[in-house]
Amino acid sequence: MKLNARNVLPAVSSRDRPLDPRRRALLAVMGAGLVLPARAKPGDAVLEVKGLVEHPLSLSLGDLRAMPQRTLVDRRARDGAPAESTLGGVLLRDVLDRAKLVERKPKDLRKTLIIARARDDYLALFTWVELYLLSAGQGVLVVLDRDGSALPPSEGPLALVSLRDERPGPRHLKWLESIEARIIEAT
Repeated sequence: MKLNARNVLPAVSSRDRPLDPRRRALLAVMGAGLVLPARAKPGDAVLEVKGLVEHPLSLSLGDLRAMPQRTLVDRRARDGAPAESTLGGVLLRDVLDRAKLVERKPKDLRKTLIIARARDDYLALFTWVELYLLSAGQGVLVVLDRDGSALPPSEGPLALVSLRDERPGPRHLKWLESIEARIIEAT
């Protein structure tokens, strides 16, 4: 259902009748700006790459489209039914290569954790080992489009999927916002 003043606001003024609690909550959400934002423009920064990188990045959709593009087939079921779609985008490790991970001491990369964060603070974790030394790295994609079209607003301008996981759902992020590299030290 599309939200507009007719189906959100009561027909009579709030002086005549108190607002239904559900409508009051919806108005509060809309007033707080929590309704999905408009689609990002090609020049807008949409992905921040930070942490232990030589070149922190703030990448726009145009920047990401200028990088080597990959196309992967997503065969995961949707809504309980088998489905297949084609995802286009950039491998996560290509984004990390552009930012250049820092190795301060020998073997530090083996202790590097990559944290992908969505706008709603959902996190997906990857290790440098799985991205660079295992075949799983070939299936971790920063998604720019699905079936040749930009992602729908429900997924954001960017998403992240890990298609080679046995259960890919936990590391599927909608509204991907940042990538951060950190070293995990033994204690």
